[in-house]
Amino acid sequence: EPRPPVAASWKTMAKRARKHADAVVGPTHAVADRLTEFVDFGDRVRVIGGAPATTLRLPADADERAERLGLPDSYAFTLGTVEPRKGQLALARAFARIEPDRRRGAALYLVGAGETAYARALREFVARGDLTSVHVVDVDPDITRWYVAADVLVSASDVESMPRTMIEAMLIGRPVAGVDAFGVGELVQDGVSGWLCPPPWRGAPPTRSRRARPGRTPTRRSGRARRGSTATSWTRPRAAAPGGC
Repeated sequence: EPRPPVAASWKTMAKRARKHADAVVGPTHAVADRLTEFVDFGDRVRVIGGAPATTLRLPADADERAERLGLPDSYAFTLGTVEPRKGQLALARAFARIEPDRRRGAALYLVGAGETAYARALREFVARGDLTSVHVVDVDPDITRWYVAADVLVSASDVESMPRTMIEAMLIGRPVAGVDAFGVGELVQDGVSGWLCPPPWRGAPPTRSRRARPGRTPTRRSGRARRGSTATSWTRPRAAAPGGC
C-alpha cells in the first residue's frame, strides 16, 4: 500500500492512468493483481517482467577483484540500498539467531550502506551483538565481484516487485533466498533455484535461514539450476515482446 508521503501523487497518477492509459504495466502478476485491488483498469493491465542490464558481464579479472576484497571462502550477501524496506536489520537478526556451530566459517555481508539513521542503527546492532561474522559494507559500484565469490544472495525485503539483483545473481549462476512476497515467488523456484521464506522474514524461525546457510553444497547446485532458465526467461528482448514474460 502506498506510503503517506507518496499516497497523494500515486492516487493522482492512478486516476490519470484509469482515464487515459491504453495499458498499465506491472513487472509481475502479483503486482498486477495488487494494483487492480486499488484501481479498476479492466483488461488493460499487462505484465512485462524485468531483465538485467545488458552491460552486466563478468570481467576477465572478476576472480582477482573478488580476492582483493579479502572475503572468506563461504559467505552470503545482500545487495542494495540499506534502508528499512530492504530489511537488512531483520536479516542480521535472523543470522544472529542461527546457532554459532551452524554458522561457523560463514559470513554475511550487507552491501549498500550510506550515512543514514537506519544504516547507523544496523552498524550499532552488529557491534553491540559482537556479530563478527556480519559485515555492513558501504555502497560499492563494482557489484560483480560480490556475485563472483558468494554462495548465495539473500533478501529480507517483503515489498519487492521484481528484484533486479536476484535476476542478476541467478544469471551469473548464484542461488537466491528471499521472502515469498510480490514478485519474488514468480522468480524463485523454492528448493530448486533458491529458497523462499514466508513473510515477514522477522517472524520466520531460524531453520528458514539455515536452509540457505553459506557453504552448503546445494547452494551452487541451485544456482546452476536457475542460470539457464534465467538467461532465456528474463531478458530485455523477451520483456519487450508483446505480452512480456
